[in-house]
Amino acid sequence: MHGADSGPTRGYRHRRRECGRQGAREGKPASDVREPSRAAVWVALETLWRYYYRQFPNTSTTMPVTAEVRLAKAHARIAEIHRTLASLHYLSSGTLLKRTKLCGNPRCRCASDPAARHGPYYEWSYLKARKLRHRTLTAAQAERMQLAIANYRKAKKLLKAWEVQSLRLIELNAP
Repeated sequence: MHGADSGPTRGYRHRRRECGRQGAREGKPASDVREPSRAAVWVALETLWRYYYRQFPNTSTTMPVTAEVRLAKAHARIAEIHRTLASLHYLSSGTLLKRTKLCGNPRCRCASDPAARHGPYYEWSYLKARKLRHRTLTAAQAERMQLAIANYRKAKKLLKAWEVQSLRLIELNAP
């Protein structure tokens, strides 16, 4: 059993009353430290609450969005995806490489100087029937192919977004 004068075994509340936070820092005895009023505590909590919500500006404290609004937003996003996909003209999967090559002739300048290699040659690599194929392209073809590959990657992202929006529509229309 703990007595009234048992020293270090006293509880947290007793230690708090004994030294107090401000009194311990300023070297004042516990009797000089005043407890904050309830109004001051509420003002401090309200300030903290406002600061917290300023850090997260996208968090809404208003009522949740209705199902009709969600449906309209999903339809609008899908329409935007349709417009973007319609604007893409060239599509192609694969990879485009810019290569320089050695000719194999020991007397050629490319054998001794890496900066003097032959090329550049543009090589398009793609899969066809699960086999990797390579094709050499001209510089003009390579420019169009680079655009087509970028469009293909963009189209894949847009299709994934379309799938997400379609799933949202299905979930919102479900009974």
